[in-house]
Amino acid sequence: LLWNTAAQRLADPKYAGTAETEWEYVVESILEPGAYVVPGYPDRVMPRWYGKKLSAGALAKIATYLLEIPTPS
Repeated sequence: LLWNTAAQRLADPKYAGTAETEWEYVVESILEPGAYVVPGYPDRVMPRWYGKKLSAGALAKIATYLLEIPTPS
């Protein structure tokens, strides 16, 4: 089960990326997946080539989709 956890990740003191908004965090996570590795998950699992393969439109669609996944209550 996946849901939008961008706000929680941005608030994590261990987050060292450059994103300031949830949108920026999701885009950064796709383009630079090593910027923040969620505790408990290994680094280098997410492909690092997305930035070279995705168009700006495709990246926007993916980020929009991921941000629209509701947080479970």
